[in-house]
Amino acid sequence: MKKLVNQLHFVIPPVIYLKNPLETALGRKIIKHSIELMQDDGLDGFTFKKLANQIGSNESSIYRYFENKHKLLLYLISYYWRWIEYNLVLETQSLTQPTAILFKTIEILTDLPQDLPHHEIISIKKLHAIVVEEYARAFQVHDVDYENKAGNFRVYKQLVERISTIIQAALPEYSFKKSLAHQLVQGTLKQQFLRNHFPNSIEGEDKNGVQEFFMDLFNDKVMLYGKK
Repeated sequence: MKKLVNQLHFVIPPVIYLKNPLETALGRKIIKHSIELMQDDGLDGFTFKKLANQIGSNESSIYRYFENKHKLLLYLISYYWRWIEYNLVLETQSLTQPTAILFKTIEILTDLPQDLPHHEIISIKKLHAIVVEEYARAFQVHDVDYENKAGNFRVYKQLVERISTIIQAALPEYSFKKSLAHQLVQGTLKQQFLRNHFPNSIEGEDKNGVQEFFMDLFNDKVMLYGKK
């Protein structure tokens, strides 16, 4: 079981990294400890120097894997999107009703993930916390158009495309499937961010508040735009 779980890796576009970190022992240490440091210090406080000290190496060894910490952040967030997509496929493969698939999608996007036993390299729970805090920093950069053309956001766009297809099946009369898919993916993270830092500015205090909000929102849309 331990060997099987540790082999659970997802394909990340090579344009994001210089050398695949999951293929070497040093690369796996870089990923594991970058998650821990970034969760503690945030992206602003995270540096390759700190990471090098943490893993007992030097900065130059990290630069052989990633050009800068922005690319490392892109890698981590892309891994998270792959994780979400994996769970979408796994959890919906036995469902046949489009609305059931849609609500399961919302559940997956809004659940707080738990780490798999023996998954020693990447803590999905810690990675999720980083994505909630820093996901916007991956997109909102000066060179976003160049990075988009280069394929840096390919994993995110593939996830949105999959979710827009799910929305299309459940809400055939709705005209803005892709826009709604973007809003669902980013909105769930934004709501979790608000719940963490601005709890008095939104309704509901329990951990399921974000999920309940999106379930209610999409239930209304199913009533309006679902199959009659």
